[in-house]
Amino acid sequence: MERIQRLAYYLGIGMTATLFILLLIMVVPNLAQDTGFVDRTDGELLEMFTAHPAYSAMYERFPGASEEFEAYGRGEGSLRVGMIDFESGTQLILYMNVHGRSVYVSVECIYIEEPRVVVDGLFAVEYIGITDCLGPAT
Repeated sequence: MERIQRLAYYLGIGMTATLFILLLIMVVPNLAQDTGFVDRTDGELLEMFTAHPAYSAMYERFPGASEEFEAYGRGEGSLRVGMIDFESGTQLILYMNVHGRSVYVSVECIYIEEPRVVVDGLFAVEYIGITDCLGPAT
C-alpha cells in the first residue's frame, strides 16, 4: 500500500512539474513578443503616413487624390492613396503599411490592357514625380 501511495505521490509531482514547464513554454514567447509591441492611436498612425515624402509627393502632383485608411489594431495599419483616369482606366496607387516600427511603401500603376508597374518604396517619390501613368508629367 505504501508503494502505491509513494508512486502516486511521485506521479503527481511529475505531472505538476510537466504542466508547469509546458505553461512556461507557452507563456514566455508571448511575453517576449509583446515587449517589442508599439501601441499607437489611429491619429499617430495617420501622422506617420502623412509625414512620409511619398505621401507629400502624391498630393503635390495629384491634389484630388483619394485615400483609404485602415487600422489593424496593436499600432499597425495601412493607407492607400490613389488616382484614376476614368477615360483610359489607368490607376496610380500609393500603398503605405506600418508593421512594428517600420513604414513600408510601394507605388503601383495599373493599366487595363498592359502589365502592372510596381515600384518599391526606395524609388516611390521619384516615380510619382515623373510617371505618365495618368497622363504626362507636368
